[in-house]
Amino acid sequence: MNRCKCIKVPESPTGQSKFKLNAYYEFDYIPPIKDNASYYRVFSLDDDVNENFSIKAFNEHFKKY
Repeated sequence: MNRCKCIKVPESPTGQSKFKLNAYYEFDYIPPIKDNASYYRVFSLDDDVNENFSIKAFNEHFKKY
């Protein structure tokens, strides 16, 4: 598992974001499988947060540590 920091809060369709600015989260890189593109899965076991992000969206909203 890798750590990342939220540098820009991702907007959700409901307007309520699960992620907090400057909070640390774990992430896994999921490589491409057949026709599915690669993505990052960002999660926190403490806050029960789990969401998938494209590579572009991940780089916009999170910083790797």
